Amino acid sequence: MCSAGEGLKANPLKRFISLIIFLTAMAYQSSVWCAEHRKSLTTGGTAWPPYLYITDNNEPAGEDYQLLKSVLGKLDYALESQILPERRVTQQIELGQIDVVTGAAFTPARALKNYFSVPYRKETISFAFHPSHHNEYAGKSLETLLREGKTLALNTGGWFGDWFNETVTEQYSAQLIHLDSVKRRLQFLNRGRVDLVLDDIRVISFNAEQLHLELEISNKPVNVQDVHFMFSKQSVDPGFIDKFNHVLSDYVKDPDPAI
Repeated sequence: MCSAGEGLKANPLKRFISLIIFLTAMAYQSSVWCAEHRKSLTTGGTAWPPYLYITDNNEPAGEDYQLLKSVLGKLDYALESQILPERRVTQQIELGQIDVVTGAAFTPARALKNYFSVPYRKETISFAFHPSHHNEYAGKSLETLLREGKTLALNTGGWFGDWFNETVTEQYSAQLIHLDSVKRRLQFLNRGRVDLVLDDIRVISFNAEQLHLELEISNKPVNVQDVHFMFSKQSVDPGFIDKFNHVLSDYVKDPDPAI
């Protein structure tokens, strides 16, 4: 049997535990309330024209950005945005510090911490090289060129398909040059600091034109894949994803010229 003194000593501990439980419950309720009542989402990503970039007026733009903004607008949500290095994008969406990223390929590993929209476009991944190497490179597959010792610049956080992930990253890692900026990758290629650049073929073509660079894109694609919007499970719930997908699906079936 506890003495009266022991009982009094225990009361502060009980009160402390009760306070912690109360504050935890309040914090949870507050986070739920904020998630339900806030009417804006934040996106972040590396500049990737023509899909996502910042204009000369310091405004976000791009095909993927505009589509995301339009779909959210139909759900009465505003969209806030920031340009971030690829490594920070991965970290921040896992923590819920940004809510959504554009142009994401589905992988089981990503799906553990994120929700995916229905696909809204396809992308073709291929590689480019300087035209001066046409006779040496044209008609060869990426694996053949890597086997010959060629170097390849690519996006640090990009997904280029199972074959690339299982074969290229394992067998040719020493020849892979990871650079966040598409502009920098193309400049490396133009200066002869790398032999090949891997990316979405529209991204390569668009940015080469903007930079006034002559490049040749291989006619042997590395991968063709669906592209999704990817939402953090830390900040968005399944009910919202259902509503978002409903609006996005209508667009995919019948694109709105205004978007």
